[in-house]
Amino acid sequence: MPMNDQNERWTVDSLANEVARTDRYAGGGAVAAMSLAGAAATAELVFQLSAGRRKISEEDRGKLKDAVQLCQRLRAIFQHAINEDIAALTELMDAQSQLRSARKSDHGAAPELEQRSADAIAAAIETPLRLARDAKRLLRTIDELQCLARPFTASDLGAAAATSAGAITSLLLMAEVNLGMITDDVEATRIAQEIDDLYSQSQDQASRVVARTRSVIR
Repeated sequence: MPMNDQNERWTVDSLANEVARTDRYAGGGAVAAMSLAGAAATAELVFQLSAGRRKISEEDRGKLKDAVQLCQRLRAIFQHAINEDIAALTELMDAQSQLRSARKSDHGAAPELEQRSADAIAAAIETPLRLARDAKRLLRTIDELQCLARPFTASDLGAAAATSAGAITSLLLMAEVNLGMITDDVEATRIAQEIDDLYSQSQDQASRVVARTRSVIR
């Protein structure tokens, strides 16, 4: 059953079934959001365990507790973003379909329909981009606080970083595929540059975390 209530939470099974359907609009962005919720939960677990260590300074304990709160906030954002991404994709596909039909008619497309399409395109780009920015916050926090993690949780934190980087790549692809529909060249160039920057930065951070992780567990 499709979830229309924005407050409902997806399970892995329900989202997987929804994405696999050919009569619904759900894809890579929603899957990336679900992955990020898992990555945030994993990082939250590691930071909680690390904050509970006896031999740790109060300053570092405070940093870890702040990180736990951040992960909790981001986890809620990522879970809510599943519905946001599906809604943005659904609106884009519907608006584009109506616009194509109107342009083929004798009367052409009304200005309101043209504007609806432009708004849908902007949302289909901004929704995954905004989520990628939030995912970057999670990845940056993991990178900065990895040194405080307990050794036996190293692989979990490395996995959270790798999952975050993969999800960011997926989200950027979801945004980039719609760039060609933007008529403002200046805006398209700005967004393309942000996509390139987010991709490069996230890959660099994830690579650092994974490299450190492997040095601990090997």
